[in-house]
Amino acid sequence: MAAAKTLRPALPDAEDKTDDLQYDLGNLTAFDTHPIDPQALKKEGKEVFLRRHARDNAQLLFNQIFALDTESHNDVGRMCILPAPSTPLPRHRPVPKPKPETRWQKFAREKNIKNTKRDRMVWDEQKEEWAPRHGYKRANDDLKDWAIEVGANDDPYEDPFQKKRMEKKERTLKNKLQHLGNQDRAAGIQTPHGLKPNLSIPDSRGSTKRVKIGLGKDATKEAMRDAQRSSASMGKFDKKLKGEKAIARKGKRRKKLSVTGSGTAESEMAQKVLDRVLG
Repeated sequence: MAAAKTLRPALPDAEDKTDDLQYDLGNLTAFDTHPIDPQALKKEGKEVFLRRHARDNAQLLFNQIFALDTESHNDVGRMCILPAPSTPLPRHRPVPKPKPETRWQKFAREKNIKNTKRDRMVWDEQKEEWAPRHGYKRANDDLKDWAIEVGANDDPYEDPFQKKRMEKKERTLKNKLQHLGNQDRAAGIQTPHGLKPNLSIPDSRGSTKRVKIGLGKDATKEAMRDAQRSSASMGKFDKKLKGEKAIARKGKRRKKLSVTGSGTAESEMAQKVLDRVLG
């Protein structure tokens, strides 16, 4: 028969106290597996008894930590070198899934391209000060130049400042589209590039992750209608191709009140609005 565990009373600040705790210094924890003396617990009270035990065990834990090897640090001074944790701790949330690769990350991995981290601050030659490489108040911003040199092959009548602003907007839009494309690939959505949404329909299983091209008559007419209305005049002054039929607009047109007419129509419309509001 196994021998019963001996009861150890709480002896605060006892020099001869036996250090038989189980330690996990990697997690800064100590485990006291001794059973509690019910008589001492009842005599001293639960709060006092547990506080005495906690104080003794904490002192033993600090003694173990102070016995570890140390190293000096410039910011915080001397620190203890903790060993690897030995107690597995449960996670509050599941392990995050790895993010899917972007097009550039996949290309860099296939071509064995190593990214080198560049400094955030660079020297601005015009201001003669350090400024961010990108973003607000970035260094060497060509949009802030007071003069832009016109090349031999450039259009002399073109505004170079407006051209640079348009190029910046195009780069911003391109980056935004690439970002949306990366999000679609991360979600598993495979939409053909350059294809309008009205020509893409879900597959027969109802999956939202796979799409196929819908070549139906209705989808083709809808795409043709969108193409005719894509100009500034909504297709009114566009030149029609040979054999192209004008597609009638859907919906009801709003009738405008006559400016030179009487106020009867306007009064009737106001009365209808009032009746609809008041019920």
